[in-house]
Amino acid sequence: MGGRSSRQPAAAPRIVAAGATSESVAAASLKVAPPDVGFASWTAKRKDLPVLAASWAEHVPADQKDADARRCALLEVASMEVPKGWAVWALADDSELRSGGFYLQAPTDAQVLVLLETGEVNVVRRLVVAPGVPLSVANTVVRAWLYSMTPKRYEVACPEDFHVFGLQVER
Repeated sequence: MGGRSSRQPAAAPRIVAAGATSESVAAASLKVAPPDVGFASWTAKRKDLPVLAASWAEHVPADQKDADARRCALLEVASMEVPKGWAVWALADDSELRSGGFYLQAPTDAQVLVLLETGEVNVVRRLVVAPGVPLSVANTVVRAWLYSMTPKRYEVACPEDFHVFGLQVER
């Protein structure tokens, strides 16, 4: 009774937007589900963040929906000094890799960057998506990565980033 083989499946992760209005909390409630496809993740070098985010900002197509807001978010991230205790996660679709999962070195170009404050509860502080990444790919990669944190809790402190980059949110 209660042996190792009786382990209960983990509940879906809970997203909470700390210190936010009820509208932004609703906007932060992603439909998080077990991943249908894989993703690759690795910790990016802090020193590379400004150049990469600024480069992405330069390449946002002018005719793209919310182009100015995307450029602004990318430039804000490029100019940030990442505090101690935060990790810079790089995420990518694993469809052209041998397999998904965590990598010690970048296996491909990043498609999503996440600034995560680690702790008892992980807090997503910023999230940006590279220009040209299909919305369906970005949604899948982010949802799968968030799901991978299960059973640990996390909060989204930047629901506006999810909205600006067109990530699906449940209202």
